[in-house]
Amino acid sequence: MAGICVGFAGCAGVPTTGPVQQGEEVEVSGADTFVRVIARPPTEGLSPVDVVRGFLASQSSRENNFAMARQYLTPDAAASWNPAGGIEVFDGAGSFDQIAPTDVSFFAPTYLLIDDLGRPSVPTATTFSVFDFRVEQIDGQWRVNNPPTGLLISRGDLTRSYRGFALWFPDPTGEVLVPDTTVLPLATGGIATSLTQGLLVGPSKWLAPAVRSAFPVNTSLSLDAVTVEDGVARVPLSSAVLSASERDRKLLAAQLGKTLSAITGVSSVEVVVGAQLLQLGDWGESVETSEWAQFQASPPEGDASAIAREKPVVISDGVVRAPTEPLGFAGAKLSAVAPSFDSTVYAGVSADRQQLLLGRPGTPRPLRLDFDQLLSSPRFDRFGWVWVVGARGVWAINSGASNPEPKLVGGLPAEVLVSSVVPSIDGVRVLLRAQSETASFVALAAIRRGEELELTGLHRIDRDLGSVISTGWADANRIVALRETGLDREAVSFDLLSGQTISLGAPPSSSTLGASVGRSILIGSDANEIFQQSSSGWQPVGAATAPIYPG
Repeated sequence: MAGICVGFAGCAGVPTTGPVQQGEEVEVSGADTFVRVIARPPTEGLSPVDVVRGFLASQSSRENNFAMARQYLTPDAAASWNPAGGIEVFDGAGSFDQIAPTDVSFFAPTYLLIDDLGRPSVPTATTFSVFDFRVEQIDGQWRVNNPPTGLLISRGDLTRSYRGFALWFPDPTGEVLVPDTTVLPLATGGIATSLTQGLLVGPSKWLAPAVRSAFPVNTSLSLDAVTVEDGVARVPLSSAVLSASERDRKLLAAQLGKTLSAITGVSSVEVVVGAQLLQLGDWGESVETSEWAQFQASPPEGDASAIAREKPVVISDGVVRAPTEPLGFAGAKLSAVAPSFDSTVYAGVSADRQQLLLGRPGTPRPLRLDFDQLLSSPRFDRFGWVWVVGARGVWAINSGASNPEPKLVGGLPAEVLVSSVVPSIDGVRVLLRAQSETASFVALAAIRRGEELELTGLHRIDRDLGSVISTGWADANRIVALRETGLDREAVSFDLLSGQTISLGAPPSSSTLGASVGRSILIGSDANEIFQQSSSGWQPVGAATAPIYPG
């Protein structure tokens, strides 16, 4: 995206000479705007390096099945080349070295990998795109005879010609839909068809253990065309879909509706089987925006909490104040406190950061859980589990259990150290700050809930965020982060679908960040002051630190 977990923004400079020209900005029906890239055919007398450079640059033009790029290949290579085998995206312009009369080596940092299904991944370690091209003369002109499988394109071409979309899948309870990123080319049209095909294929490998699909096995498009007319997307499916239960028919319709609503103007979905419209339970034959919205995870609405003089306080109407009733932490000294989704339970971390405390309004004293290790600030998921990170890993505690006990969460690679964990409001994904032997990074993982909790599919979501010290969720597909920039710090918004990073600025000495869906960002400073984002900048709200919204 990501995520994305995808990063498309902040592109390197694009050459203005060579075989590619930048054309007019055009509108892709039902998708987005993009800059059409006009590739030039090879001319006589090109050197081996020029031919390789031209082949790479012309891969940005998908017209007539990459006809322009194939002109840089030998006839046999042009006939056998498979550009649909995935995409490797490189950063910068890359370097070309003619290491032999018929051999040209290409080298560039790898930015992003996109598989043949359009699912992106950011390399966790620093990797490089390296390929040795062989050329031969055809009628006196150099041509490439060993193209790589798939596409090898620049980050700039990715930004201009592709877009990240969300495919939506139900969580195991069937209560909420969860996004999964796919990357599609904008120039080809047929976005609605491609998105539907992506849904039928199923979720990414990293997300699959934590979600499901409501489409019965072997469901496929009966016609290779999903049409959009007058705001209605008509989806022709095979008869396999008839085996879906009434509940799953509504769920699969919600999957389609939520996914296809990314296309401008789509406001309803109909499923066609043969010549008949599929009955979608009590929705009838059509699903509208208001109906699939019921499967959207609802953000919590309670007041944010913070710490003032080692005691819990709340942030209400832009002001730090004492709680209207005690939160259940009598006698406790705290360094952080977090409310549950419904604000009926609070999780605190002791001042020495070695104990987790569970407090309930109306109960005088908290339940104390000893960890004997330094703990991160806690966060609740929508199921009432408290998530926290210690020296020995990620822990989760079921606050609703009669005897809550810390459970060590499995699934993380042994070589990755995690410093913070923030669940998403859908309860399926977590946002992690992590450290490997080679780098620190921000990552996503999926929560598999069984007899034991497990995190699956840990993957990096960025290349540009830098050194992040605090994170939160702004919505299902967007995170906010507080990062270090030299001697300063700034808050940024990072879009998991587009990869766009937007600077939000930050008050002086920022140290902690609180965020939630549809809420103003809160930042705590080293000077024990909390600020709230507003249209006019960062406004002080009171003396406290470590702001955390419910969830």
